[in-house]
Amino acid sequence: MRQLRYWDGSAWTTHIAPSASSGYASAAPGTAHAYSTSPASNVQDQGFAGGSPAAVAALPYGVQTAADARRQGLIRAAVIGIGLVLALVAIRLVLASVHFSTFTTNDNSIDEFGYSQTVRGDLAAINQAASGLHPACDKGGQMQACYDADRVMIATLTGVRDSLASKSVPARYAVPHHQLLAALALDAKAFALRNHAIETHSDTEWKTSNDAIGKAASDIAAAVHGYPPGTVLAGP
Repeated sequence: MRQLRYWDGSAWTTHIAPSASSGYASAAPGTAHAYSTSPASNVQDQGFAGGSPAAVAALPYGVQTAADARRQGLIRAAVIGIGLVLALVAIRLVLASVHFSTFTTNDNSIDEFGYSQTVRGDLAAINQAASGLHPACDKGGQMQACYDADRVMIATLTGVRDSLASKSVPARYAVPHHQLLAALALDAKAFALRNHAIETHSDTEWKTSNDAIGKAASDIAAAVHGYPPGTVLAGP
């Protein structure tokens, strides 16, 4: 037994505390305690009142129920599944783009493909330069405008020929390659002759140069068509 002192609101009173084996004793009427002596109240205050839902909700930290765990597991599985689907879609798109590129050329190697793409780009540059010849050099055109357009053609043809001459040529493309170089050189020379005709007002050179330009254009076309189909020229 031990004595306990309590404040009853007006004065201190002395009580005899029960032994540990006697459990919680009911407080005397009108006695104010520093804590509740009700066993159920003590347990509920601590958040463990029989494991009831109300008691669980009173805990100062979150408690994960089995339903919560299952729900979070489903969410994680869904996120992983979506990620895998997106990854597969991305891979298919990449493979589709690579597959598509194989249908744009009949080149048999990377070297052939690189060469044919270079020639394609060079031909596009020549066509772009040639677009400036009309109507400047057509009947009724202006001599100065035609002269300037010819200079652009000469520079483009010379540049393309020099560039192609420095390239490594796949064996399968060797014959049309050399034919193309000769045709480009002839074309550049023909345009230079025409500009000389403009400078000297020579009708004879004008006609000769135009004939040479026409022949060079035919030679370029023949050389290009000498490449395997679907390489330098797009097609099957």
